[in-house]
Amino acid sequence: MLLNAGASQLLLYYPVGLTELFCKILVADITSEQLTEDLEMHTVLRCLGGKHATKLLDDSRGAKLIHWPRVWAARTLALVGDTRCVDALELATKDTEWRVRMQAVRAVSLVCTPSRLEEIGASLVSDKSIRVRGMLATCLGRNGGTGSYMLLGTLLRDADVLVRNHAERALARLKLRL
Repeated sequence: MLLNAGASQLLLYYPVGLTELFCKILVADITSEQLTEDLEMHTVLRCLGGKHATKLLDDSRGAKLIHWPRVWAARTLALVGDTRCVDALELATKDTEWRVRMQAVRAVSLVCTPSRLEEIGASLVSDKSIRVRGMLATCLGRNGGTGSYMLLGTLLRDADVLVRNHAERALARLKLRL
């Protein structure tokens, strides 16, 4: 996945301290009042979320906005690849919103070692969201180590057929990689 133009510019011109800012956004409980009052945060979020952020930030109600900054931050941290964000990403895998958890597990898989991915993934094999479990399977197939076989075995027995399909493809990919 490529960054949108705004996020690319943000990384190009403000590389120092961005990991810390993204981690702060990822674990913060940002209110819609903070978004309208904090101009720097508003600008950063517009860059991270692109047109989607602009539309949501301009919506005066702000009710649908609250989890999106965390999604955008997790997605960007995955692309930045800074290992200093692992603790924040691990916290994000426990978020109440499935979109945040899904992007966080994707980011963890790109930033962490395979063993750390498997450690964090162990708590997600029983996640209530099929999207999170499916993303976990995909990430284990792409970036997991030998410990991923056990987690994928659990996902192969998942109640949802989509998760099982993701796990089958991930297992095939993992066997090719290792």
